[in-house]
Amino acid sequence: LSRARSRHGGVFTLVIAGKRMSIIADRATVATVVRLPKTVADFNTVAGDVMINAFGCTRACWDSALAHIDAEIHRLYIQHLQGRDALDALTVRAARALDSTLSPSRALGGEGREWSEHSLNGIVKRSVFAATVDTIFGASVATDEAYRAFTDFDAAFPLLVGGMPCRDKAREGREMLLGLFRRAG
Repeated sequence: LSRARSRHGGVFTLVIAGKRMSIIADRATVATVVRLPKTVADFNTVAGDVMINAFGCTRACWDSALAHIDAEIHRLYIQHLQGRDALDALTVRAARALDSTLSPSRALGGEGREWSEHSLNGIVKRSVFAATVDTIFGASVATDEAYRAFTDFDAAFPLLVGGMPCRDKAREGREMLLGLFRRAG
C-alpha cells in the first residue's frame, strides 16, 4: 500500500482477491468520503457482500435484515455504549476479562500445566480473543476449541470476503463459532 500510495497518490484503486478496491490513504479525503450521501457511497452494499461471502448469510436474509439493522444498532448503542455509566461498566468488564486472561493459570491453559514457550504475537492474539469473548459473552465461552475455530476462520477471512470458496476448516470454524455465540448470547 505504501508503494502504491507513493506512486499514485492518496486515492488509488487496486485489484484485491479478484475485486476492484479503492483505497483512500489521504486523511483529508476520508472525512469527505464518510460524509457522502448513501446514494453515492453505501456502506450497506459492502457490509452485505461481507455477510454473504464470509458469514454464509443469504442475499434474501441480508435484504430482509437490513431494514431492522440500523434501528437495532442504534438501540444497542444507546443501551450499551452511550453515556459514562455504560462505558464505565464495559471498560471495567473488559479490564477484568483481560486481567483474568493474563493470569498465569489461564495463560498456561489451566491449573497444573507446565510452562511452555510461545510467540508474543500468539500470546497477545489469544489473550485479546479470550478477553473480548469473555467481555461480550461471559466467562468460560473462550475455550481452546473456540480459539482454534477462530484462528481457522480468521486465517481464511480475507479470502472469504473476496468471494473465494470457503475451505472446510474455515467453514467448520465459522459454524462452530456461530453456534457457540448463539448459545452464549
